[in-house]
Amino acid sequence: MKTINRITMALAALLSLVSCNDKLEIRFEDYFVCIKDEADAETSNFKASSEEDVTTLYVSLIAPPLGETLTVDYEITAGNGLVEGVDYKLLSSKKSVSIANGVTRMPIRIAFMPTPADKSKDNTLKIELKSCSMPSIKIGYPGPSKRFSTHVITKY
Repeated sequence: MKTINRITMALAALLSLVSCNDKLEIRFEDYFVCIKDEADAETSNFKASSEEDVTTLYVSLIAPPLGETLTVDYEITAGNGLVEGVDYKLLSSKKSVSIANGVTRMPIRIAFMPTPADKSKDNTLKIELKSCSMPSIKIGYPGPSKRFSTHVITKY
């Protein structure tokens, strides 16, 4: 019985070594862009403080090198509790990001002002990826839910 256990353990160890040397290649059938915060989440919360605070979101490209610059347009929609210039300001200069060949992500920076949030109102800021300069690049994760095509920040 000891011999069988030793043989079984030796085979298991050998198989684990062989599998560790395997190189996995993951390929997506659809290439896409997505938006996430620094914690790789679809939503985030922002607590109003006594000074201005900057939040950074990232538009990421999941594709092989494209050979040209990809432009991704986005739209920002504020709930009725947030006013641009009073509660937040967009630090990125335009409502698009350009992802150059060889680059995988670009930032969108939003500064939140030290104004208190009115808890009776909608204090969300929705950043939604709208279009790409290359029609073959999808927006959001592949599939019907299109996860990570939108990021929502809630100020409280």
